[in-house]
Amino acid sequence: MNFSDKLTDLLNMTGTTTTSLAKALNMDRSNISRMKTGARGTPKPDIIQSIAEYFTQFLTEDHLLSALYELTSDARLQSRPTGWVLTNVIFNWLSTDNVPSPNRSEAGHFLNSIDKFTPIAETDDSVSSEPKPISEGNFVVYYDNEGKRQAFRDFIAYVLSLDKGCTLEISSDECMDWIIEDAGFIRDFSRSIAQLVDKGCKFHRIQPPVDNLELSFRSLERWIPAYMASAITQYYYPFVRDNLYRRTLFIAPKHVALQAFSLNGQKNGRMTLLTTDRKMIDALSDEFSDQVSRCRHMMNLYTMEQPDRLFNCLLDFSKIDDTGIYKSSKLSTATLPPQILDRIARSGQPFARQMVETMQKRLKNLEKILENHVFIDMMHFVPPEEVMAGTLEIPGTKMISGPPLYYTPEEYILHLEQILWSLNHFPHYQLVLTNAPNLSKVVVYAKGINHAILVKQGAPFAIIEITEQHMAASLFDYLRHMADENMSVGSRHATIEQVEAEIRKYKELTGLT
Repeated sequence: MNFSDKLTDLLNMTGTTTTSLAKALNMDRSNISRMKTGARGTPKPDIIQSIAEYFTQFLTEDHLLSALYELTSDARLQSRPTGWVLTNVIFNWLSTDNVPSPNRSEAGHFLNSIDKFTPIAETDDSVSSEPKPISEGNFVVYYDNEGKRQAFRDFIAYVLSLDKGCTLEISSDECMDWIIEDAGFIRDFSRSIAQLVDKGCKFHRIQPPVDNLELSFRSLERWIPAYMASAITQYYYPFVRDNLYRRTLFIAPKHVALQAFSLNGQKNGRMTLLTTDRKMIDALSDEFSDQVSRCRHMMNLYTMEQPDRLFNCLLDFSKIDDTGIYKSSKLSTATLPPQILDRIARSGQPFARQMVETMQKRLKNLEKILENHVFIDMMHFVPPEEVMAGTLEIPGTKMISGPPLYYTPEEYILHLEQILWSLNHFPHYQLVLTNAPNLSKVVVYAKGINHAILVKQGAPFAIIEITEQHMAASLFDYLRHMADENMSVGSRHATIEQVEAEIRKYKELTGLT
């Protein structure tokens, strides 16, 4: 979708006329008409901001927010935002032309959801911990999609009423309309996951077969709170199952279970069953275990609670002999000079030496891989004010416990010179300078079409390893497209000149010329 398509959608959703919008923005009606038809192209950011602020005041109803979520796939809409947050969602959506490939688009939405993730705060309208009365060994039947949503709420309330958290077993390959057709329920769903995490619950979840990447990425977005808390183990079934029957299971072993059946393409569920019958719960749990035995892990999550696992993951990833694309919002760890690594090692902070040893081994592995494979290093030059003020954090230092470590201006120059050295010594090393620092809190590193890791740098820090091939390939494809869009005209020579100009700029600022 381009800007004109999105503007037309907003006008239609809110019943706004071009005359009304022109009057509100103090613009000529013909300008709005040209934006709507595409004759004017994408307007300047200040105009887009005014348009976003205008539509924010009308997008207050659940059905409108649900429709906007369907258009943008922005996870922030799951919490029913208002004010500047909603304005920012609309502004970001209007400002960026969607990538034509749906695989790349959904990969981008997924990365943005991780980049923007913050723990959900408790609110007055969170899920009640008082369960709907259901006696021991009883069954309750719910009908249609509204009934399924109520069954989910009652299931969550029942689990929250237990004395302590438990491990939930979850599987669903049904049509997701029962979730996404109600914006308020999308918000409740996300809050429910966060509440269960706070209670100490863990999750074993089977992801449907990845025959639709769009649905797979959107499904994963809803579970990001559990991923960020290291509370979920995700599986996927590597083979395509039959294309007729669909099923949803939510099981709290020994306590309560929810199940529903439907046919492929059936958007409105017929019946959902909630039960506390112990024999049925045990049978469903055993069946879930049988399913898991036939599945594979989809993602692995690493945090500093288990530093050895985290560093081993990074080291193993660096050994993969394939084309690599590394996307960071700033200078990358792939070119950290020895002087900076030495300073980190001497900082005395926990895990500092382990992090540096891992980084040194990774850099040696990269040099070996560069003999036969291309490595694309995507980054963005930060404003000089941040560097000169000493507030730019050195990449990779989130992996050491203690106060952040920041560049000195002289160290920043050293890092730029290391990048220049790499460009001059490794023909397969490619630097791509992006025009904007998108994905500011997540680093994405893809190796070929089979391997990808995401480094969530904002709180909470985590590394997510993607082990499902289709999703890894989609992320690689997304990064490749981004690199192609930002590649300099004249490419290598032009990029070298940009780096040299950046070095000269900082040497002048520091008086080192």
